[in-house]
Amino acid sequence: MLGYISIFIGIAIVMILMMRNWSPLIVGIAAAAVVIVLNGLPYSETMSNTYFVKFCDMFLALFPAIFSGSLLAQVFSRSGAVITIADKMANAMFKEGSSQTRKYISAILALIAVSGIVCYCGMNSLVTLIATYPIALRIMERADIPKRFVMGILTCGVYTFAMTGPGSAEIVNILAMQILGTPSYSGFYGGIVAIIVEIIVTTSLLTLMIKKMM
Repeated sequence: MLGYISIFIGIAIVMILMMRNWSPLIVGIAAAAVVIVLNGLPYSETMSNTYFVKFCDMFLALFPAIFSGSLLAQVFSRSGAVITIADKMANAMFKEGSSQTRKYISAILALIAVSGIVCYCGMNSLVTLIATYPIALRIMERADIPKRFVMGILTCGVYTFAMTGPGSAEIVNILAMQILGTPSYSGFYGGIVAIIVEIIVTTSLLTLMIKKMM
């Protein structure tokens, strides 16, 4: 029981320290240290042979995806493709005389669609986030949306319906297929309804948050 409690305490520490803008490396070590101490484990041995070994495994697994996404984002930015793509999208969405609220909703829906569809087709979520980040910033600038909302908007596309929607090529859906023995489109009608609900709820909440802040 104490082990589970210590995990929740470690997660709480991660959330609190990250919100205070601590370095992720320090936050991870601090949270791991608390979990180790609460469970009475040998500190040096557990930190060296468990935490850092698993950390290195995670780094090796994620680095190629993060690097390729960063490289793609740099190509977009340095080639001028970001401005071209984002401005064309913004010009199509933001009609003359549109209200500010309509601009917010249009920008949010456009970015959710772009990031979500790319992920839905199987591109790694981290690569998608990094690659679409500069495009999102440009569109948000045109819509007068603060930069702090960029990750919230992009993750609405990347980490919601794109992960579990019917036919999704993401690993979450593939694991369910392997474990449950179901096809990728299992729960098709319920999944479509869930996608619609997710998009409506996330767009509404983000719009309200943006309007309140502005």
